[in-house]
Amino acid sequence: MGESTGEKGEPQIVARCLFEDFGQMQKALEDRGVTPLSAEHEYICMAPTELPEDQATEVMELIDKLEQDEDVRRSITRSRDERGDVRGRAAETESEARG
Repeated sequence: MGESTGEKGEPQIVARCLFEDFGQMQKALEDRGVTPLSAEHEYICMAPTELPEDQATEVMELIDKLEQDEDVRRSITRSRDERGDVRGRAAETESEARG
């Protein structure tokens, strides 16, 4: 759980739970009279895989193609460069960004 701000600077609370606990979270919010602004599920990788440079390039090209597809809502990737520094990238489709 954490705090955030909306587009207009209004305070918001961000609540996260395991997918299988979503029903309990929803009920707890309803019981407290809290109306969610949005809900979504997100896959978080628990077992990262190292790839050789040629395969990593191929994967990044595939991600680029997926991000260009109008049906892809959001893509979030994390990778390490040759120095071992973490690089992250997040993208939404244009219709998603407009709300």
